Amino acid sequence: MPKTVVDVETDESEPSDDGGIWVPQGWDEDAIEQVAAAIPSPISGTALRRQLAVAERQNQTKETSRLEAEICNDDLSLYEAYMLEGRRRQIVRYESHLPFYICSVGCHIINIFSITSCGTGQHRDSSPGSMPITFENESCIRKKRPSTYVATEGGGTRDLRLHIMMVGAPGSGKAIFPQVLVGRDALSLIPPSRFPSKFFGNLTAAGMFGSIEADPKNPKRSIYRYGEAFDYCSGFLCCEEFNFVKAAAGTQHSQGIEDRFLSFLERGVVENTMKSGTYTYVTATTNWLGNQSDRMWFGTGESGMSRRMGVDLNVIDADANAELIAAYRRRLEIHPSQKILDVLGRRFERMVDAFDVRKIVYDSAYHEFLDSETYHMGLGSQFFGLHHTEQAIMDKIAIGYSLMNRPQSQWPDQTLTIRVDDALKSIIHRQLAVREFLFAHTSLIDAEIQLRLVWHEQKAEQIQKDAFVREMIRLGGYSSDHVSKALNGLISSGKIACEGGTSDPVLRATAPNAWAKKRLG
Repeated sequence: MPKTVVDVETDESEPSDDGGIWVPQGWDEDAIEQVAAAIPSPISGTALRRQLAVAERQNQTKETSRLEAEICNDDLSLYEAYMLEGRRRQIVRYESHLPFYICSVGCHIINIFSITSCGTGQHRDSSPGSMPITFENESCIRKKRPSTYVATEGGGTRDLRLHIMMVGAPGSGKAIFPQVLVGRDALSLIPPSRFPSKFFGNLTAAGMFGSIEADPKNPKRSIYRYGEAFDYCSGFLCCEEFNFVKAAAGTQHSQGIEDRFLSFLERGVVENTMKSGTYTYVTATTNWLGNQSDRMWFGTGESGMSRRMGVDLNVIDADANAELIAAYRRRLEIHPSQKILDVLGRRFERMVDAFDVRKIVYDSAYHEFLDSETYHMGLGSQFFGLHHTEQAIMDKIAIGYSLMNRPQSQWPDQTLTIRVDDALKSIIHRQLAVREFLFAHTSLIDAEIQLRLVWHEQKAEQIQKDAFVREMIRLGGYSSDHVSKALNGLISSGKIACEGGTSDPVLRATAPNAWAKKRLG
């Protein structure tokens, strides 16, 4: 007779040839030994762990098969299907981060069919009497369909691209979410034939916006390289470590590089003037960029980037680190599903082909929801409503979500109505929380130090200064000097208290920022 595997979370049981007792993942050593001791037939904790591993693999295989069948259900929206695939692929915290990228895809689709120009420009040599010459990107998807003029503001066209900056330490998973959707290989969910995209480890200003050089064989002639923003004018540019704007700070051309980047983000216009000539062009590239925590610089809002980009934050604490390790081991046994890739690829293409939105309307409950949202900006007890510069970002999230969450029956509809539901509320809540968290601090490392201390306090853990510095170095990716300097500054300002002696004191956050953990999730 086969023994029984018991799921203590659901109290359901099923026969298993391997025997044993199934307990939830994450049980510690003491819990395993207690369960082993309670079994009528004596069994060691080591033997039980082996049986638990077998049971977990069986459970995972069945869950994977169930998810595959559900994902391929035509009744699901693309948003729902992509979220389930994130779950099937065992992506840690997919429910917090993946929705933001799916919304960006929806915005990109609407924008590409709304703008009147893309992948076109003019260049002109610096030699006297030279005439402007028009150039085009012949592979631009925008050339294949007329504009529907859906994204309007005040009677004019509106750029609806939702750019994303993901902030996190090395190894925190900044690249995995873009790769699920528009990845570097055939495993991405969005067919590259629709929106050609490119990934970079890092990217220079010349690589993104191009350069002009004198032809060594003909000094009167210039060689134009328009950059990746032109080559992928109708797709996505993904950069894991984006840093060229900050790296240029303080140099002779720093202001020009930043201004060029801001114009590129907001209007899709790239202008480049050099000694050998000049060019300008229009692009509809959506940018998904990554940045390490200690390199992040627009939290103060001084650069203007914060008004032009959505921002996401992936901070790895000790719990998340263990979760990442466990998920990595589970992913080793999850194989690509060609069926899912084919089904979702065809579904995406059908949605794009059926796209005919001419008008976007907002349900009154959506604006009422935004009006009810408040910020705590680290200024005592003061709370603030939504800032007018962030209204556009929240609208883009809502528009992208509404398109991607449409059932297939509504794909040909010419009106896209923005309604608020629990999923959209959750996405906007998180975006507001991340922005609140980043902009309430003078630097990200200060914010992360306090957030980590709050996490320890919520788990009733005391952590000493030396141990905390090591945690910031190991999990946060910071240098020892960077952590020590920031920590000492927070202690001097009274935002962190040292308790229990001077040799290796216990740290405690004194600033009222418990809201960060609650809202960031």
